[in-house]
Amino acid sequence: GKAIAKNFLMGVSYILRDAGQALDRLGSKMTDDVAYLEKYSRHRKLMPIYELWPSYGNSFIAPNASLVGEVLVGNNSAVWYGAVLKGDKFAVRIHDNVFIGENSSITTVYHLPTATPSSVTIASNVVIEEGCSLISCIVDSFSLIGKGSSIQGGAKIERGVILRPGTVVGPGNTIPSYTIWEGNPAKYVRDVTEADFKLIENALKSQSESAKRNFDLLSSLGHNLTTINTPK
Repeated sequence: GKAIAKNFLMGVSYILRDAGQALDRLGSKMTDDVAYLEKYSRHRKLMPIYELWPSYGNSFIAPNASLVGEVLVGNNSAVWYGAVLKGDKFAVRIHDNVFIGENSSITTVYHLPTATPSSVTIASNVVIEEGCSLISCIVDSFSLIGKGSSIQGGAKIERGVILRPGTVVGPGNTIPSYTIWEGNPAKYVRDVTEADFKLIENALKSQSESAKRNFDLLSSLGHNLTTINTPK
C-alpha cells in the first residue's frame, strides 16, 4: 500500500512540475524574459524596471551578470561574471569595446552635490578590472581602472588614465588625462608613458580575445547568449 501511494505521489509530482515549467515558459515569453532559454543557469541577467529596459549589442554578457533598468551596452564589449549594472535611477551607458570585470558594480544615485549628470557614461576602449565600484561617474576612452578601485559620485576620469588597484577617487574629483593615480584617497603618481599606453592597448586586446573564447565555449555547452534588444 505504501509503495503504491509513493509511486502515485511521484507521478503526480512529475505532472505538476511539467505543468509548472510549461506555465513558466509561457509567462516568460509574455514578459520577454529569456531566462527559460538558458540550459544551465536560470539567472535573469536582463531585468526591466518600470518601462526601462536594458539592451546590448554584439557583446558578451556572462550568464550570471545582471543588467537592470536603463543599461545600454554597445558592441564588442563584455560584462563579466557576477557584475551588476543598475540603471534604476539614471542611465548607465557603456560604449563599444568596454570590459567590466567580475563582481564589479555600476550604479547611479538620484542627486549629486556637483552639477554633473547622475548617469554613468563609460566611453569606448576602457578596461574596468574585477571588484570595482562606480557610482554616477564618467570614464573617458583608453583608461584602465585597476582591480578593486572605487569611483564615487560626480567623479570624472579623463582620457588615458590608469588607476592602480585599490584606488579610491572621491566624489566630484577629476583625474586629468594621461596620468597614473593610486591610493585612498587617490594621489598623483606620474604621467602615462608610451609603455603604459601600450599596457592599456594590450589589456583591451586580451579582454576582447577572452570574451570571444568565453562566448564560443559557453555557446558550445548550450548556454543561451542571444543578443536581446530593448522591446518596443
